[in-house]
Amino acid sequence: MNELVLLLVNRTKANSFLFIFFFVMSPIVLGQSIQPIAFVNVNVIPMDSERVLNNQTVITFGSLIVTMGSVKEVQIPENARRIEGEGKFLMPGLADMHTHSWGEDFIPFIVNGVTTIRNMSSWPFHLDLRKKVISGEVLGPTMFLAASSIDGPPSYGSDYSVIDDPLKAVELVIEQ
Repeated sequence: MNELVLLLVNRTKANSFLFIFFFVMSPIVLGQSIQPIAFVNVNVIPMDSERVLNNQTVITFGSLIVTMGSVKEVQIPENARRIEGEGKFLMPGLADMHTHSWGEDFIPFIVNGVTTIRNMSSWPFHLDLRKKVISGEVLGPTMFLAASSIDGPPSYGSDYSVIDDPLKAVELVIEQ
């Protein structure tokens, strides 16, 4: 499934973002959206090139973008929740592909627009944490988990598996 988490940002007011996320976007993240949402008159940063699409309407339903186009061209469904975005920017969530997350405090990721992370050294508790995020019990980004770190001697940290035999290293990689 294509996951949608959009950020509606006012360049001069960080609180504007917090309001939009916690009162509008969090139901989408938690899979609770039951009606279309229309972001009207927003400036879209599409991320496919260095450009801004001005005066756009974006219609979402659940986790999908259904329609996007000029304010003049896109028809807004009657049952849509309308969010006026004049002077604000709408962009896809950001991905941080090198994190070392050890707890449930994901708010710094979310408020900075990071909606997907890859944790570089993960342990069994990370699998449980990811389930909590998916279920909505914990507010956080989509999590991709790498296995626990494997290192040769000397170890650079206590959370590394230290292996000095190449065959044991292969076994550990297969096990993970």
